[in-house]
Amino acid sequence: MNECNKIADPTPLGNIVTGLVLFTLWPVLFGLADTTAMAAVMPWALAAAPLILLTSAQAFRTGNVIGAVANGALSGVTLVQNGVWGAVVVAYTAAGRTVPEPIAAVKGLVDGPAFLAAAFMLLCISLSFARLRNAPMAFFMGVICLGFACMGVSDLGLFNLRLPAAGCVMAFAAWMVYSGSAMLMHTALGRKVLPY
Repeated sequence: MNECNKIADPTPLGNIVTGLVLFTLWPVLFGLADTTAMAAVMPWALAAAPLILLTSAQAFRTGNVIGAVANGALSGVTLVQNGVWGAVVVAYTAAGRTVPEPIAAVKGLVDGPAFLAAAFMLLCISLSFARLRNAPMAFFMGVICLGFACMGVSDLGLFNLRLPAAGCVMAFAAWMVYSGSAMLMHTALGRKVLPY
C-alpha cells in the first residue's frame, strides 16, 4: 500500500479525547456540583462527539475492533449522553424552569441499566486485553468497568457507590490521557518511550 494511502491509527486521539471529557465530569462525580452542572460539561462532550465518531470509524478501517467499539460505546454514547443531558438542563433553565421531578426521578432508572451494560462490555474488553498480555490496558479497563458498575448500582438506588465510582473514573481518565500521549510519542519517535 502506498504510504500516502495508509490510514493512521486513531487510538491516541480517542484515548486523549476520552480522558479529557472524563476529567470534565469530576465536580459532578465527587458531589461538588449538582446535576445541573452537566450544562457546563455540554461544550466538551459535544465538541468531542465528532472526534469520537471519526476515531471509531478509522479504528474499524484499520482493523482495531476493540478500539473502535470501546471509543464508540464508551466515549460516543456514555460520555456524549452527558452532553445531551446538559442540553436538556439548559433548555429547562432557559425557560425559567427546573427539570421536572418525574424526569429527574426516572433518570437513574434509565442510566443504571445502561451503565451496567457498559460495565459488562468493558469487562469483556478487559479480559481481551488480558488474553493479549497487555496488563496495563487490562487493568485500567477493569478499573473503568468497576466504576461503571458502581455508577449503575448507584443510579438504580441499590447502594450508594458514587465515591468509588468517581475514583475509578478519574483514575481511568488519567490513564487514557497518559496512554494516548505515550502512543503518540511512540508514533512520532518511532520507538516506545513510555510503557502503555
